[in-house]
Amino acid sequence: MKKLIALIATLVTVIALASAAYWGLARNESNPSGESMAVTSEESSVEELVESSSEELVAETEETSEVEVAAEDETEEEDPAAHLDKLSVVRRIRFEDEAGEVSVLSDYVGEPIVVNIWASWCEPCQREMPLFAAAMDEYEDVQFVMLNAVGSNGIETKEMADAFMAEQGLDFPIVYDYRMLSQLNLGVTMLPTTLFIDAEGEIVYTQIGEVAEGQLQELIETYLIG
Repeated sequence: MKKLIALIATLVTVIALASAAYWGLARNESNPSGESMAVTSEESSVEELVESSSEELVAETEETSEVEVAAEDETEEEDPAAHLDKLSVVRRIRFEDEAGEVSVLSDYVGEPIVVNIWASWCEPCQREMPLFAAAMDEYEDVQFVMLNAVGSNGIETKEMADAFMAEQGLDFPIVYDYRMLSQLNLGVTMLPTTLFIDAEGEIVYTQIGEVAEGQLQELIETYLIG
């Protein structure tokens, strides 16, 4: 009897263990472990992140390309106005007239211009003056700006310039460098200096030093009205 009871108990235990093992295996096959799910979830998140990042990168690249293209378009649109750069130097030439009114040389653009920078103490400048007086009579379509280098050599003044003009009997108008800005901006290191500027405001030739008789007419006809 006791052997029968022990046998029955053993069979019950075996059946219970077999059942537990069966159901545990069934759960593992139908439901992966939590760790595996987490990995699968992370892999999915990574894939989604990579895909999202790729889309954002493509969008940013397209936007950058559009900006670069727009910048190129703007540059191309500005090209026709590039001639305005020619006036950059001319805009820096400022002077006063006898009444003290300040003007900018760019205001004269529209016709050829000859700018002579001179001083009363400068002997080559003195010798040039009659040549410029004659050229003014000969070339009525050319604007002459006789710019006195006030402050040059540490001595030149408006009064000295006016006195020189009166002594030489020269009656054409002269202007005076405003606070030496024109001399500084142009980097004038020698007097006289003569600038030949076309009707668009571009300095096409610079004569450093005295112009000889006949040379002034040649330069005007070559660079301004030729």
